[in-house]
Amino acid sequence: MAARLDVLMPRKRYNAQLFALPDRPPRTIEVGGRPYALAGVFKHDFFAATCLYEAIGAGVGAAAESPADAAAATESGAGAAPESGADAVAAAQCGAAGSASFAAVAAAAQCGAAAGASFAAGSGFSPAALAVPRIVVKFGRRQPFCGLPLDWVGRFNRDHEEAVYRYLAGVEGVPRWLGRVGELGYAIEHIRGRPLDHPPAPPPGFFDRLRRIFDAIHARGVAYGDANKRSNILIAPDGGPFLIDYQLALRRRDDWPWPLRAVVGALVGYIAGRDLYHLCKHKRRIAPREMTAQEEAISRDRGGLHVLHRKLTKPYRSLRRAFLRRQHERGRLVSPTADLEDHYQPEKETWRKKEP
Repeated sequence: MAARLDVLMPRKRYNAQLFALPDRPPRTIEVGGRPYALAGVFKHDFFAATCLYEAIGAGVGAAAESPADAAAATESGAGAAPESGADAVAAAQCGAAGSASFAAVAAAAQCGAAAGASFAAGSGFSPAALAVPRIVVKFGRRQPFCGLPLDWVGRFNRDHEEAVYRYLAGVEGVPRWLGRVGELGYAIEHIRGRPLDHPPAPPPGFFDRLRRIFDAIHARGVAYGDANKRSNILIAPDGGPFLIDYQLALRRRDDWPWPLRAVVGALVGYIAGRDLYHLCKHKRRIAPREMTAQEEAISRDRGGLHVLHRKLTKPYRSLRRAFLRRQHERGRLVSPTADLEDHYQPEKETWRKKEP
């Protein structure tokens, strides 16, 4: 009887609905009229799959790094492609039948470039995309969860991040927005470097430069909101910092009526303060000798709302980690892009390790 039930209702080996995409992302895409081939996946979680694409036919992969170097990559592109340029082209040819077509959008982008426009009308593509050899594409969630459609979440997140990237255009340390990809994705420039949670430690003065980036972002009326994750902070080859992933960012809405704009403004101010708290906390733990007395005080000032938030969300965090740990131990927490991903992701160790 059990065998018969397995035939009628076969057991799924992997719990694929815990990931944004039910299968692999497109093997090839076009951005700004230029073809790109999938070269790797930095991260694939419930809300999005963040991928590295290389331009085809431009000799980009000739000096590609080794797979070991590529393994140090995360969301906005630390490291290079795990494939050579030839391999990427071959992969693109193999997947050409299922590639996404963006000819109309590319044409609009080219027209915008000729006119000197910052973004092509109606396309969201920046002419800068025409000269970028490597890009990072973030595909929003498009598959349902427990039967409930969630593609609207992917669309909302994409629109939100687009607005933030446009708002922060020109800020040093913020990757350039390059445009939309398909219905739920977008592309930004690829930043060579390694995440802050990957060794070795950053060079002296890194956190002071990072503070200037936060100050510039806050001056534009944007609170980052995700500074607690070291994986969102990149160290470029020259030792400079970059901030990636603006899914949780919040910006002032001075165009909204009162009292909504006042409430949002106050919330932005509070979250901006939390940004500095996490920045100083990272600095205290990684570069304690560079700390000033003021930074030391900021790094230890959690604040009442922060403590309350931690207490209220602790049950959720505990249940989530227990569930993910159980799924991992059963071998069901395997993403559809596992063979393309960087498996050194310290933030996942909270549920990968077994309970003592």
